[in-house]
Amino acid sequence: MKTFKEVKKDGNLYKQECWVKEPNWNDKQKEIRVNSNITLINEMKENLKKYQ
Repeated sequence: MKTFKEVKKDGNLYKQECWVKEPNWNDKQKEIRVNSNITLINEMKENLKKYQ
């Protein structure tokens, strides 16, 4: 993905093209969760309790 960054040189401000390795998605989760079957099963059980 190509983007621009601002660079100061000799007191002047320039825009320089640069490549971003990883896109910055807006919906990216900021908290890191441990994914395992146990946590999924427990969440599913909690959700089932609402409907019983």
